[in-house]
Amino acid sequence: MIFKGIRIKVSCSNWEQIKILGEFWDEITSKIDINKLVGVGFGWDRDCFDYAIGLIDSFDELEIIKNFNIDDSEYIEMNLPDIGWETRTGKISDIQRIYEEEFDCYNIKFKYEIERFDDKGNCKISVLI
Repeated sequence: MIFKGIRIKVSCSNWEQIKILGEFWDEITSKIDINKLVGVGFGWDRDCFDYAIGLIDSFDELEIIKNFNIDDSEYIEMNLPDIGWETRTGKISDIQRIYEEEFDCYNIKFKYEIERFDDKGNCKISVLI
């Protein structure tokens, strides 16, 4: 899979990333339909990680992505593995529970996570360990 998007660095202490990522998603979805976008988390260290919102394998909206001007962000492209992902689905309001209870995020280190959301409040979360 080829991912192209805009990346920010996010603090992950006390689940404060929920607010920051919500605002990041709101900014991007003000110009691009949420159903076309994916979020990718990667590069975790003790207190933060990288998170990008963009497109996988279909780049019709790429110029809009490249033209976002968000503080401390940068445009990136990366290859993601095609196989080996574990996936869970639920409501957007269930994200913290999915990560804590279904993926055991405190004890398992992910290589990547991919988040997909839709306009009906659903989420599909895939992780690669």
